[in-house]
Amino acid sequence: MDEKEDRVSKNLTILNNMGCMFSIILMSENMLSHSIADANSLLRQILSEANIHDYSKQKFGPDYKIEISTEYLAYKPFEKGLSTLYRASSRGDCRIWFGPFTRKYVSPDDKLAIFAINNKLYLLNLSQYNINRALTSDFENPIKQFLTHYFE
Repeated sequence: MDEKEDRVSKNLTILNNMGCMFSIILMSENMLSHSIADANSLLRQILSEANIHDYSKQKFGPDYKIEISTEYLAYKPFEKGLSTLYRASSRGDCRIWFGPFTRKYVSPDDKLAIFAINNKLYLLNLSQYNINRALTSDFENPIKQFLTHYFE
């Protein structure tokens, strides 16, 4: 197991032990270059259960896309943005894009945890950030503030 995989594994253990509800997307080079990701079934479920979005009721095509406020969780405050949720015109595939700041926050093959709370998405890069370090830090940081506020 390499360092990145080890960090992701430890981060997932912490999130699961805290009782966090989240979805994971493995971000590929193709997703980043085309500004598109599939909204997997767990993500669609989380969005629906949080009363944020129900893809099954959304019409196909770009005219029916919706935008959701999105916050990137890091050691220091990061840009906030908008995520776009839509159904592809042709087959109706469920799609999501986390906004232009994604390329600053995510590298190819990073695993991104997505939380849906209070009509907002929160993104945490499990491959780049050490959750234990954030939680045990003497300094306040967005990761610690979010996790302790919603899950402790």
